[in-house]
Amino acid sequence: MNKDVVVAIGAGLHQLALIRALVKKGWFTVAVDQNAAAPGFALADAAITHSAWDAEGVWQALRNTVDVSRIRAVLTQAARVSIETSALISRKLGLPHVAPETLRLLNSKARSGRRFNTNAITAASAALRAQLDTLNFPLVIKTEQTSGGSGVFVAQNENEARQILNELSEVEQVTAEPLVQGKHLGIIGLAGKGAVKFYGLLEQALHPDLSLRYTVFPAGLTADEEKHCLTYARQILSDLSYNVGPFQLECILQPDGAIHFVELEASLLGSYISEYLIPTAGDNDLISDWIELAVNGTFDATVQPNHMVSVNRYFYPPKSGRLSGLQCAHLPTGVQIRPCLAIGDYIPSTKQCAANALFSARSREQAVSTLEHLQLNVEVRDASA
Repeated sequence: MNKDVVVAIGAGLHQLALIRALVKKGWFTVAVDQNAAAPGFALADAAITHSAWDAEGVWQALRNTVDVSRIRAVLTQAARVSIETSALISRKLGLPHVAPETLRLLNSKARSGRRFNTNAITAASAALRAQLDTLNFPLVIKTEQTSGGSGVFVAQNENEARQILNELSEVEQVTAEPLVQGKHLGIIGLAGKGAVKFYGLLEQALHPDLSLRYTVFPAGLTADEEKHCLTYARQILSDLSYNVGPFQLECILQPDGAIHFVELEASLLGSYISEYLIPTAGDNDLISDWIELAVNGTFDATVQPNHMVSVNRYFYPPKSGRLSGLQCAHLPTGVQIRPCLAIGDYIPSTKQCAANALFSARSREQAVSTLEHLQLNVEVRDASA
């Protein structure tokens, strides 16, 4: 094999867009995943069945599979540990990467929360429970395993907080901070070669328990609001020395203009943001830009104007159990339904997204209204059935 190689860490559902793009661009693509049946393996040129949690093991497997001197980039799309593994292997190869130490900070809700929010406290579940009478409510409690609202809880009072903490291990690390009101935003960008390309801001509409209801891209902020948010994003990136790679900075723009840090996700945003919302809203392509930057060292920093509004609505199961079906009485023209789980998959939590509905229109009102009226029934049977 005498072709240059690009490695994709992760070959599951949320990594398919990256693998497809790599193959389409003609790179010899090696996909890595612990699941031997991962769907990305069918698309890639070579497959390595190995856990992304084991960076050294992945490195040794790559050495046994390809000429590592021909690896041009090690990329991933949307899994936290895979991002760190990509960086560690890139460091071995002398390829551009975010410092693994920075990624470990970002992957820890406790450490990143304390870094940017002075009113965030972190403690073991039992220790936090012992000091609840000193805290102000309502309170947001986050576990380290937080994604899309899973592991995030809202306590309106001390009794609710105790109930939440009683369900957790005594030693589990949790972060608590006051509930902040405002616009929940995601600032999407790509850093590299001293430049930052901002693709735009998306707005997240949340359920009362803070799980995602839908996302809207672009968010439709005023010019002053957007400028304010992008200035804040540049400050965060500079503070972290985040100099290469895609990201989404989640924050809350409060009514008084203050910005509350939520998290910075150092990934290609595989939950349909990079593969659907951005491309269908305009002519920008975050995935393609990241590949070009990673393998060639350059990318086009010009942002094309968005001419559509894209909305992604999230559907959750009514209970835990096994997914048995998704039923929609009437699917409006142009709406796409994308299951996040396969029939028979076990659903451990009602906060685990079961499917997404995607739609683009000329106006925010039309796009949101179309999906708000969509009735998708998520059918779940008991786990024992």
